[in-house]
Amino acid sequence: MRIHAPLLSLLLLPALACGGGPTTPSFDDPITALETASAALATGEKATAEAGFRYAADQGVAKTKYQGLLGLGKVLAKDDPAGAAAAFERARTECADLYDIAGAQAMLDAWIKAGKLEQGQQLLAAAAAQFPAQKGDLEIQDKALSALASGDTESLAGLGYVGD
Repeated sequence: MRIHAPLLSLLLLPALACGGGPTTPSFDDPITALETASAALATGEKATAEAGFRYAADQGVAKTKYQGLLGLGKVLAKDDPAGAAAAFERARTECADLYDIAGAQAMLDAWIKAGKLEQGQQLLAAAAAQFPAQKGDLEIQDKALSALASGDTESLAGLGYVGD
């Protein structure tokens, strides 16, 4: 059975019209974007996670914006440290009323998991200065940064930072 060229063209036309490649999702609600981004991050879909967190960060208010900025920083930490640092700085300044020791821990965890020692050390010092009464809450991150500096992957794994 032979397929004629015109028939083959008609069969391929829908595939060509769709572009065939992955598309970035669009959002119209910051909360839905945040939920979609969180689910995508858990399954390793970085493009969807980045798009959702970015939308939540730019369109959300209060806690939604803050969570979007933290998520965006987490997604970008490994491959775009400057972008991650900008997202984290926005979280600290634009959502200063929400930024607390838990937020500092989340940011530190992102830097540690991404293997970004310098950024982690800078943030650790800033967080310890900003939250002196809660400095002890940063003990795990401090130990992880020391392990990262020495290349001690066994200690990092013991602290929960390797294999995530």
